[in-house]
Amino acid sequence: MPTTELALFDFLAKEEYLPPLFLANSMPVREAHLLFFPKHRSPLIFANRGASGIDGNIATALGIAEGLQQPLLAILGDQTALHDINSLALCSKAKVPVYFLIINNQGGGIFSFLPVAKHPQVEDLFSAKHSYSFASFAKAFSLPYLAISSLEQMPSLQNLSTSCVIEFQTNTEQNVQAHHNLHQRAQACLNSFADLKEGKDLLSLCSSSMGS
Repeated sequence: MPTTELALFDFLAKEEYLPPLFLANSMPVREAHLLFFPKHRSPLIFANRGASGIDGNIATALGIAEGLQQPLLAILGDQTALHDINSLALCSKAKVPVYFLIINNQGGGIFSFLPVAKHPQVEDLFSAKHSYSFASFAKAFSLPYLAISSLEQMPSLQNLSTSCVIEFQTNTEQNVQAHHNLHQRAQACLNSFADLKEGKDLLSLCSSSMGS
């Protein structure tokens, strides 16, 4: 199974059980909008939008879980997590768990989709490339930690009982290519409407996996 961010949301959409979701700013909420269409019961979904930026997303997720009095799955990018990493300290006082699924592509992957991606210093000035792992942060705040490099390694959310950090390691270039492939397939589906008059099956034309 591909280890892209798009593949993650396709994977989650097929899960029979999902707790309420918090989708962080930047890429997670955008990619969920593209490909997260639950095949079973749709969970409650929360997000910070508008001009809120990537600040305070960990604290927001903890506050939502507290308000719901239900466990919550929070999906964040690495830069978003780093900007609010000190809020992990709140987990020790939280009455309900939050499962932090941190997508780590070692920088602000969103800039790879913008014209600035062609700038020779995009990694230093915009995406803030780094080599951090979240294992040490989880340890500092006494949180269970799991690193996964494929979706087959994703733990069953139904079996989790305490706040934790799950670090999903991805590659920005592969994710950009996955988006490109998705857009090409969507365009092919649109183009294929012209073939319907000839009796061709539209579903078969559009049925290839979106995560590759």
